[in-house]
Amino acid sequence: MKSTTKNILSVICFLSIFNIFYLTPVSIFSDLFLQLFSIYGVFLFFSKKLYLDKNIRLSFTVTLILISSSIISSYFNLHQDIFSGIIASQHIFKSFSVITIYYWVASNKIQINFVFKSLVRICWIYTIILSVASLTGYSFTFISPLSGKELIVTANKYSKDILFLVQFYYIVLYFSSSKLINLLKFSLIFISTQLYDIQRGDMIFLSLTLVFSLIIYRKKKSTLKFLALLPLFLVLVYIILGNNTEKSRLSEKFSQLTLVLDDEGKGKIEDASIFVRLNEIKIGLEGFFDHPISGNGLIRSSKQEELIGNVYFYPVDIGVYGVLYSFGIIGILIFIYIFLRIITLKNKLLNVLQNTFFIFAFFILIYTFKDGYIIYNPSQILLCFLLINILNFNNLKNNDSRLQ
Repeated sequence: MKSTTKNILSVICFLSIFNIFYLTPVSIFSDLFLQLFSIYGVFLFFSKKLYLDKNIRLSFTVTLILISSSIISSYFNLHQDIFSGIIASQHIFKSFSVITIYYWVASNKIQINFVFKSLVRICWIYTIILSVASLTGYSFTFISPLSGKELIVTANKYSKDILFLVQFYYIVLYFSSSKLINLLKFSLIFISTQLYDIQRGDMIFLSLTLVFSLIIYRKKKSTLKFLALLPLFLVLVYIILGNNTEKSRLSEKFSQLTLVLDDEGKGKIEDASIFVRLNEIKIGLEGFFDHPISGNGLIRSSKQEELIGNVYFYPVDIGVYGVLYSFGIIGILIFIYIFLRIITLKNKLLNVLQNTFFIFAFFILIYTFKDGYIIYNPSQILLCFLLINILNFNNLKNNDSRLQ
């Protein structure tokens, strides 16, 4: 297979892992592509003896444990049949795809700079699409190719994963070069994610990640660079809260959020999304306390009503509670271990890409408290872990300029 073809396939793999095709007519092809990429990754694991590489071995083992735990736990704890358990865990299976990427980077079969630069270009196109959809109120009907269910897709349902990744790329470039143009690019992408609906979690966890970035870049003048972000946030706040209606709406959202911490205030919650989440958390915690060690595994969507009743429950909605419900203490410990392994690489960060994936990994970790998408897509954190490791051994330090 020619290098150009592998570069293109790698770009498609990245886009699929970062869910850019989510709820689109080509989503089923994206899923199929990742499944095939994952099968190829398993093939490489054995045929190329990649199990001798400790990083690949860890990624493979983690994925296998999560799949096995999900199938076995759902069978014994929820009485879900094995076949349905396998279908439900196919999302985790797609994490084997990162093995292919790792192998191609390690063996210089792809140009990772070209791949990432392509992702950045696509991100800007995606930013424009998201902004237009947000400002015009554009929507379309997505029909699931598997269940046949219809869903009205508005801008708030577009995946933002690739946008978050590229945001941190520009933050890394800013700390590396002090060029204000990188702050501008960061802010434009961030604004596009908030045009349709201001997300409290996005604002909170992005701020925490920026503080984390300052800790990573605690070098000469880094504090001044970080302080330069303050005027940017003031501008963003002014843009977002430019009208009294939006200001009042955001204030009400945070006010409703504070009622969660007050036992007496819970009965006064009027925000439907908070009320639904609280009910989901209740279901999630009950399920976790019933099976705290291994959790309850993943449930096939067509089996949910049969297994847990006619209730609205989507573990991804409730972040870390969803992780506990699905994988129990075992799952939490696995994800914490992976992140700790990533943290140990902090002093070995040599280039823009390593730093970008390092900071994004931190963002995934803290964002899991709000959004438990890691339950169905652990491939992102595993991809960060593998790339941080392999890029450390590939001489990209002198090639950073090509990424700027």
